[in-house]
Amino acid sequence: LAGFRGGAPDGVEGQSPSQTKIRKEREGITNMYVQTVLAKGDLTAMLVGDIDHHTAREMRKEIDALVEKYHPVLLRLDFSTVGFMDSSGIGLIMGRYRLMHLIGGRVLVCNVPAHLKRMMELSGIGSLGILEYKGKEVHK
Repeated sequence: LAGFRGGAPDGVEGQSPSQTKIRKEREGITNMYVQTVLAKGDLTAMLVGDIDHHTAREMRKEIDALVEKYHPVLLRLDFSTVGFMDSSGIGLIMGRYRLMHLIGGRVLVCNVPAHLKRMMELSGIGSLGILEYKGKEVHK
């Protein structure tokens, strides 16, 4: 996962977020804005806290580095612990959508809280068919 140097790290595939955090702390690598898990060719990025201009940049760096390194088939952006999001969050999603499209993968934006649902829909992200609310995919 993020911050590992060289070849594929031992024991990364399939680790839980807590295992990843422990491994990162052991290696002195932390990112308080995103927790990532790589399993079966899918990358899940749990976005943590508020998403604004500053935090979105850190999230983008972390996620992009992992996508470029592992070329996942699916990038799952988990919004379950996001409390606030401004337009930087929409940019974060759209940028990852473009990146995954370039490598032949896809994005799923999941566990979107009710308070962010309207912003997602108004931005046009809903029309891409990549949103999932409480386990149900939204296709248009």
